[in-house]
Order: sequence, then structure tokens, then C-alpha cells
Amino acid sequence: GSKFVQAAYQLRSANKLPESLVEINKAVAIDKNNYYAWQLRGDINSVMNNTEDAIEDLKKAIALKPDEAVLYYTKGKYEGQARKFDEALKDAKQAVQLDPKNMDYLYMRASGYAIAQEYKKAIADATVVINADSKNMAAYRLRSVCYFKSGDKKRSAADDREYQRL
Repeated sequence: GSKFVQAAYQLRSANKLPESLVEINKAVAIDKNNYYAWQLRGDINSVMNNTEDAIEDLKKAIALKPDEAVLYYTKGKYEGQARKFDEALKDAKQAVQLDPKNMDYLYMRASGYAIAQEYKKAIADATVVINADSKNMAAYRLRSVCYFKSGDKKRSAADDREYQRL
């Protein structure tokens, strides 16, 4: 199956999505235990706007490799696209638990908390992201909105000014 995975990857890189999907389907038919093939199929399905299929592919990848943080993060992105925000937040939490130093995972968890109106948690996560990367515009914007929604207009305005400056 690895030759089909390689072919699918090359076709995906060339943006030949239907052809890539054919090859990755061959790969998973041969080796249903190849988590990377499921992950790649999820990526292909996502780009082709087959979000539900992408989520199912990532579930299979996670079942095979449950300690791989990026799989939860990726599944969470797809769930966010599908407006399944509760599930996306659960996956973001799991990704952060497995890799707490990854700021992408932490930012996704902060976004999930913001959507869930858990503003204190969102602010705490966004602050960690900002402390790690003082030029992270998205984290300033998110934190500004959360401060505003929680009634702290002074801090919201300060973050908004920093966002505008960047």
C-alpha cells in the first residue's frame, strides 16, 4: 500500500485531488492499519469539501495512533469547518494534553473556549500564545473579543490597539 500512499501524496501535492483520492483509496483497501493513509485521505476529503468523510477518516487514524496530537488537531479543524464546535473543542483539548507546548493547538483550544463562551479559559490560552509569540495577531484579536464579551473593555481596547499595530 505504501506505493499508493506515495502516489496519492504526490498527486495531492500537484492538486490533482480526484486522482489522489483514487490512489489513497487503494492504499487503505490494502492496509487498513496505516494511520498516515487515513490522515492523508482525510486531508484530501477536506480539500474536496467532503468534511464528514474527512472527520471519519481522522477517527480511523486516531483509533490506530491515539497518542498523535496532530490527528486530534486536524480532526478538530474539520469539525470546526462542519460547525461541530463541541467536538472540535474536545479534540483541541486532547491535542493540547498530548502536546502542551504547541501554540497552534493552544490557539485552537482558545478559539473553542471563546465559541463556548468560556471567556476566562479562552483569555488564559490566548495569553500563553501571545507570551510565546508577541506578534500573533490572531491571538490578540481573539483575546480582545473575549475581554470585550466578558466586560473588560479597557483590556479589550489595549489588545485591539496591539492587533491594529501589528
